[in-house]
Amino acid sequence: MEPTPEQWDIIQAEPENRGTLLVSAFAGTGKTATLRMFAERRPNSRILYLAFNRAIAQEANRKFSDMPGVEARTIHSLAFAAEGVRFRHRLGHLRVYDLRDMNIASNLFRARQVLDAFHKYLNSAAREFRELSYNVANKAEKSRILKALSKLWDRTTDPGGTGTVPHDVYLKLFHLNGAELPYDYILVDEAQDLTDCLIDIVCSQPAKKVFVGDSHQQIYGWKGAVDSLRKLRGSARHLYLTQSFRCPEDAARKANQYLWLLGAPKPFRGLSRPRVTNSQHAYIARTNALVLDIAANLDLKRNRVHFLGGFDSYNFQAIVDARKLLDGSGEKLRDPFMRRFSSAEEFVVYVDEANELDLKTRLEIAKKHRQAEEIYRFLRANCVSRQQDADIVVTTAHKAKGQEFESVEVMGDFLDLGECLRKSASGGRMRIPREELNLLYVALTRTQNRLNLNSRYILDKDILSRISKMIQAGRIELY
Repeated sequence: MEPTPEQWDIIQAEPENRGTLLVSAFAGTGKTATLRMFAERRPNSRILYLAFNRAIAQEANRKFSDMPGVEARTIHSLAFAAEGVRFRHRLGHLRVYDLRDMNIASNLFRARQVLDAFHKYLNSAAREFRELSYNVANKAEKSRILKALSKLWDRTTDPGGTGTVPHDVYLKLFHLNGAELPYDYILVDEAQDLTDCLIDIVCSQPAKKVFVGDSHQQIYGWKGAVDSLRKLRGSARHLYLTQSFRCPEDAARKANQYLWLLGAPKPFRGLSRPRVTNSQHAYIARTNALVLDIAANLDLKRNRVHFLGGFDSYNFQAIVDARKLLDGSGEKLRDPFMRRFSSAEEFVVYVDEANELDLKTRLEIAKKHRQAEEIYRFLRANCVSRQQDADIVVTTAHKAKGQEFESVEVMGDFLDLGECLRKSASGGRMRIPREELNLLYVALTRTQNRLNLNSRYILDKDILSRISKMIQAGRIELY
């Protein structure tokens, strides 16, 4: 493959000493191929390809299999080998309920505060709890939070303990204990979705670093993700990949409407002639709730339907259990967590007090689907488990990142900017999360050929101009 001029600039670029190179790569612009050519130009170097998750690491190892100097890993796999192996039988997910049961907090509201503060610390570059600011009313409240954090940290890092240990705990230990990555180059994939903890680990290494990602595909800020491309911008050389090898020009034009509002410094370029390598049609939704609706209305006997990421990854069984609680059938629950609740009322109170967003979503879907168990059983029995066997793929935009399909239908539960414009025009001030626009950009750019898009997601010049003026006037804030 002959590199494009943009790719060639990156392949030749050499971070000085322990320096850093930033690469902004729009959707489908060949970032992995570019990084492979970057590595090929340095055959005698030890190179770490730091992948976002296990699936990406496995795929990268396959693509670099003929290059013994390149190793693809996730940061958690490196941290597990160094610190996490001693907690291997205790790894899991802490919930608000757990902190109350551990006597870390006296009630659910305080437990929620402590758990949020704990995740903030684990994701941060801070070495001590007191280095961070917390959303508290006064010094006494902060003192209480700090004491609870210290107690929770001691419980979760005690090798002889019995409580649940979140995966980010051993990653934080890796950070605190001076993580060492013995490589000449570190290539960081999905650089827009890192944490400050990971960024600090990488930046403290003597290796030369290349951070590659797309600021406009940052969709995990709610989990503490940080865009390293923005964070490191002032201290590093910045190069771009703007020519997509996936998207047709029509999809690129629609994506550029959102990129312009987001302040992209360069336009995204599509293909004049689509290169179709996939025959699948994808339905891409914003929420799990609509994924369930879509699948329930498909003919799974005539179409081979796959749930991207696996049927169980959508946790539909938990929706069934929530429905059983609502119906007064709590004795039939399968989820051990859900069995904590003796009634729907108790579950609703917990969801409200604990403010656990995944449980709120679960409850809302359960309220909507009275036949949740029948739908669950039918979908589970009739979907295909392997993506390559499917004619139709149903997914959320979060799971669709990195995927491509012959045709894409973007469903109607994404942010409607026209509606936002109407609300702001009536005198109200609106705050719009950038991630909601990023999610639309991700969904739009999964297609290799055809794009079916609701008209309310197509922004003409008039709407773009009016939204831009509202942003400049402070009536609409992107944050």
